[in-house]
Amino acid sequence: MHYVVRVYLMRNAAPRDETAEYSLGIGLGGIDFADGLAGGPDWWAVAGIRDGGLNIRSGPDTRYDVVGKAQNGELMQNRGCRMTGPTRWCNIRVDGSGVQGWVAGKYLIEAAAPAMPEMPEGGPVGNGKPFDATGSVNCATAAGAAMRTCPFGVVRDGPGNAGVWIALGDGEERQILFEGGAPVATNVDAALSFEQSGDQFSISVGDERYEFPLALVNGG
Repeated sequence: MHYVVRVYLMRNAAPRDETAEYSLGIGLGGIDFADGLAGGPDWWAVAGIRDGGLNIRSGPDTRYDVVGKAQNGELMQNRGCRMTGPTRWCNIRVDGSGVQGWVAGKYLIEAAAPAMPEMPEGGPVGNGKPFDATGSVNCATAAGAAMRTCPFGVVRDGPGNAGVWIALGDGEERQILFEGGAPVATNVDAALSFEQSGDQFSISVGDERYEFPLALVNGG
């Protein structure tokens, strides 16, 4: 690859043999750091952390509580940056875990979008937001029915908080909302109950039964 650069004077200066001093700088775009307040890439990667992890805070300043941590290489969705004093802070959502908050922009570099999880055949549609993970869970959709597998998709909102959609067949989906590490609501008017043994959930929604690990909700 090569480039040609031509520099001209105004037409009426040429017959007078005029000259002009100038300087020319040429740069090729490299890694986009979080050094602006508008635009920027859709995704950031954490870089430059030496010890511990990058603090994710509830607001754009160190006075706000830490709501999570991220390690070098983790991907974050760019939701815009702003200045607090001399420090540039960026609003982000961590890929996979769904943790949301603010991080110091000096630790972010441009990154490619993560690969979307592959949805099993006949999987759920959800609420239109991209799923953080997909797969299959153990399910039984009628009283006394044997367990089988049902495809699921999950949208996470930080540790313990998530929406899980489970495809039951014939276009029907069961949504189970988690808050604080426990199922709290569904999209059907039926009794909701659950048992937790270690990191395994057994959830009943009326006559329906579902079994899956806590990692499905939290990621990891």
